[in-house]
Amino acid sequence: MLPAGRVKARAIFSVMLMLTGAVHGAPPPMRHLPPPVRQTIREQLGEDGKMGRVTKSTEDEQTVFEVTITKDGRDRDLTIAASGTILEREVFLDEVSASVKSAILQTARGEEVDDITQTTDDGQINYDVETIKGGVTRDFTIGPAGQLLSLQVTLAETPPAAQKTVGEKTQGATNIKIHKTTEEGEETYEVE
Repeated sequence: MLPAGRVKARAIFSVMLMLTGAVHGAPPPMRHLPPPVRQTIREQLGEDGKMGRVTKSTEDEQTVFEVTITKDGRDRDLTIAASGTILEREVFLDEVSASVKSAILQTARGEEVDDITQTTDDGQINYDVETIKGGVTRDFTIGPAGQLLSLQVTLAETPPAAQKTVGEKTQGATNIKIHKTTEEGEETYEVE
């Protein structure tokens, strides 16, 4: 008989193998996923897609499934709620509307577009974009009509009053992210 700790570890390892498909590189069995998640994955795979890694986690007290699929020669990540709703979907520049593509390229200012994630929150679709240049990453968010919603900026790119407040609140910390948002003509700065 195995000690309780070893039994628990073996059970956790079995669940990880089941969800990640780590046994002989096989895709994870769909039967272990909730029916709405299975249906969404099938829709995203279509006839020729292949399912890869599946990870179950909890975000904001909600169970989600992070899935990697390969379709048309491209790997893409999805985050799916237990209800089957796609919360996040990796997309490519040639898959977004002309207005969103134009806004992404204009905001990227010559930086390489590294990742585009289409997010859905309360029915609102946005595009979170990550760019990279010289090893430095920057992110911004574009709305469905191509409007810039949020832009990561440096402290030097903020107005003097914002620089002073950020300096006081962060006590001189250098590893901070600042996002500039504009709503109804008013600029705000969110510091992480």
